Amino acid sequence: NDLDSSLISVWRALRDEPEFLVSKLRRMKYSETTFKRHQSSKKHVDYMSEAVSEFVLRQMSKSGCKKSFVSRSDDTDCRDCWRGIFELMESVGERVASAHILCSDALQILRTFSNEKTIAYCDPPEVDGESMNSEKHAELGDILKDFRGKVVVAGPNSSLYRRIYEGWNRKGFPGNPKESLWMNF
Repeated sequence: NDLDSSLISVWRALRDEPEFLVSKLRRMKYSETTFKRHQSSKKHVDYMSEAVSEFVLRQMSKSGCKKSFVSRSDDTDCRDCWRGIFELMESVGERVASAHILCSDALQILRTFSNEKTIAYCDPPEVDGESMNSEKHAELGDILKDFRGKVVVAGPNSSLYRRIYEGWNRKGFPGNPKESLWMNF
């Protein structure tokens, strides 16, 4: 689930028509011209054209922010990454073939899908006061505590998260002590 409908189009295309999506992308050259053409196209005829543009913009921009084209990342020629990603996309398509892909309020979806057979993975935005403040994180925590299935939350090892997910298992990442996975199992 995501509220970004363009991102949802990418996931739908990967799930429903991965070969067609990959064939459209393979015909594109990794270039600033391609990036700028997709950056300026605002109207899409269908979800597939939206998915192609979204994928191009995220893959050809710095940190996937869709603002500026990037040709090299450290010592890596990004054209090599562009060509190499297509094999991965087909396997991702197979993995999400039976996934529910939704574009709706996350809290309502969690309430709807709360059952023992469901695994919920949540990667909420950082606490920033704009998209998700500390109160919204606490509200999400309350809903996840009542969730009847298994829950995994990606989030910081912060005092807020330690309070919200008290009693849950926490797994840190070697080399990144700020990030954690919080699990109710």
